[in-house]
Amino acid sequence: MSFLSIHYFIILLLLVSLSTIVSKKKLPFVILLFSFYFYASFSLKYLAVLIYLILLSHRVSKRAYQCSTSFSIISCLLILSPLLFIKSYILPFQDSNFLPLGISFFSLQAVSYFLDVKKGLLPPQSLFSTALYLSFFPQLVAGPIEKPKQLIQRLRHLKAPSNSRLYYSFSMILIALFKKQVLGDRFYDLYAMQGSIALSTFCFGLFIYFDFSAYCQIARASAMLFGVKISQNFKRPYLASNLKDFWMRWHTSLRRFFVDYVYIPLGGNTKVFASFMVFLISAIWHGLTIGFLLWGIWHFLFHTLSKKIRFGFILTQVLVFSSWFLFQQSNWSFISSPSIKSEAYTFQFTHLFLLILGSAYFYWEYLEEFSKTKVRLLRKAYQPWFLLTLLFLIVLFGKTQSKLFLYYRF
Repeated sequence: MSFLSIHYFIILLLLVSLSTIVSKKKLPFVILLFSFYFYASFSLKYLAVLIYLILLSHRVSKRAYQCSTSFSIISCLLILSPLLFIKSYILPFQDSNFLPLGISFFSLQAVSYFLDVKKGLLPPQSLFSTALYLSFFPQLVAGPIEKPKQLIQRLRHLKAPSNSRLYYSFSMILIALFKKQVLGDRFYDLYAMQGSIALSTFCFGLFIYFDFSAYCQIARASAMLFGVKISQNFKRPYLASNLKDFWMRWHTSLRRFFVDYVYIPLGGNTKVFASFMVFLISAIWHGLTIGFLLWGIWHFLFHTLSKKIRFGFILTQVLVFSSWFLFQQSNWSFISSPSIKSEAYTFQFTHLFLLILGSAYFYWEYLEEFSKTKVRLLRKAYQPWFLLTLLFLIVLFGKTQSKLFLYYRF
């Protein structure tokens, strides 16, 4: 049940309707059942893995507070064992579809829950609270990776959507569909057609940007329907002025996890090794391939250099887009190799229109970031005439058969 499917929107509307009928006390149970149904719609095998992690996390967390170091290590390895086993021993030899969707995300979320209980940041939760925290459907499949204390607390105050939240949530989803189906998927088509490495890498950079941005926006909008605020995982990263700024904006929840549980424990700013391990583990988290490892090393090297040399906006974007060439070399069945193209590329009017739309979008982001009138700009984005224009563009230029979000594969 992809975020892009009619099935998802029908069930989401049904859930919204149910939330207005059931009592506030019973709403968390309804949300949990929907979350299990949402995940089981992909595969019952996936649901079995999720339930295993829920039960295991609940069990070990009861002994987490001030537990021994050896118990902590064993517990974390047990929580990560399905992810490590599948990525290390199954994916290199079998189809990537075997990987349960979102396992890389909710496994880290389970680890953060155990470690925060160990630190005394929150008490061990009931089995129900643990299950709802790890399986909350808006951020289950591709994040964001939420801090336990914050999300658990917010999930205790679930509520039926108000009229204003209904309007803004579905407006956000419409804007996200525009980014995914009109911009992201169309730039993917350009990427797949290119014979030039430079042009294919550039188009891939635009594809992954709009693709991930759209997913994050639908996730936030779906959670907002029920009064839950989840992290803004994507903060206009192509406006970053340096690589540190880029990683403060791109996949912010993953960065925060590695800072809290890897970077700081290893010494933080006092050790280059800590920074290296963050980028290495981040690369491995994406997948055990040469492409991802080189991508991680590339960012580590230039991130380290950026502390001594001022790169500036243009060079930062050149480095980021260059790194996508390494990233895209991974063995994804749904992404063709940019070095081998089956047909010659011919520039068409629709491609020019796509570039104009993409440029207009980034200009809008620039105004949102730096303009003194950004509040008025945000209000315009939710005006009926603006949303109707987006709907018209989706119907006219949107891909009818959209690809799954790229981050569903991690």
